[in-house]
Amino acid sequence: MTLKSVTGLCSRGTSLDLSLKYLDEHSPHKEFVRQLLSPTNYEKSLAMKDRICEILVLENDTPTGCIVYKKAIFKHERKKLFVVRSFKVLDQYKSEPKSSESCLIKRIIRLAKKVNADTIIMHEPEDTQLMEFVQSKGFSNFSPPQSTSSPFIDDLLCMSLTSSESSPNQQTISGRKRKRSSLPMTQENVTNNNNNEPFRKIEPPTKIRKIQSRTPKTHRLPMKGTIYFDYIMNGKKKYEGRVNASGCQKMKVGDRLRLFDRQAGWGIICEITSKDNFDSFTDMLESKGVLSMLPQLEDKAKTLSKRELIREGVKIYKAFPGSQRVHRVGCSAIGVKFLEKI
Repeated sequence: MTLKSVTGLCSRGTSLDLSLKYLDEHSPHKEFVRQLLSPTNYEKSLAMKDRICEILVLENDTPTGCIVYKKAIFKHERKKLFVVRSFKVLDQYKSEPKSSESCLIKRIIRLAKKVNADTIIMHEPEDTQLMEFVQSKGFSNFSPPQSTSSPFIDDLLCMSLTSSESSPNQQTISGRKRKRSSLPMTQENVTNNNNNEPFRKIEPPTKIRKIQSRTPKTHRLPMKGTIYFDYIMNGKKKYEGRVNASGCQKMKVGDRLRLFDRQAGWGIICEITSKDNFDSFTDMLESKGVLSMLPQLEDKAKTLSKRELIREGVKIYKAFPGSQRVHRVGCSAIGVKFLEKI
């Protein structure tokens, strides 16, 4: 499926006509991506469970490179981290001016800005110029150390923030390398110190600053059709899809969401368990799954293909008032957990 034209991402004057396409089961470029990515990264990107792979192709559908990024935004020390798992461009398209490489870099910048990230994690930084370009756009850069022990981002972040050793090229959020930790001053360690190296004084642990708990806010959205209330209450509807207008942009995980049908005269209150932003309804349904957002299509799902089912879901969202704003502000999948009926 073609994501969008990326002519606007490239510098003006380029002769390349480029577009972005998702990697999925029906993609004609699966073998191309398989050769570029690690097996684990490829399988997870193909399943589109926790990450998305976008392929950059020429007008004749020739692939030139790809990026893989995490769907979720990670937080650390009040920073929002946008995680890029892979950045790959074929060598013959790197040397060209206004190339595929610059288009993919600008795509990463746009994706990060769209989710209000202030830090970009590059897991495979192959070019220092790439890092300088990212930093010139107002982002800090953080490159975690390579690890084969765990493929999960949480483990990589934990290692890179607490590891006692740093690689010579490792960059941290603060820009400073971490020092090797000292061994405790015990009799056993003194006896085993054959080189008679002096031990450094162990610094006391840093006091943990208490973080004041945030009072959850209640956000109100109108709802047409009590059938959606029933689906949320029985757990079939896990996400509420909305145009990402100003009201949705203020929502935070842990807040309350009040959904009310004026015509029916009742509604429900939910807890917001997650919030993910997307460029279009199609992207949102691809990522979250049609039935987890529109359970009423369960019967049609038995006879329609995945693509046909997504098109049915898009029709439903486009029928709602104000849906045309999605082209300007995008849309949001709000994770909901039923709390009470009102």
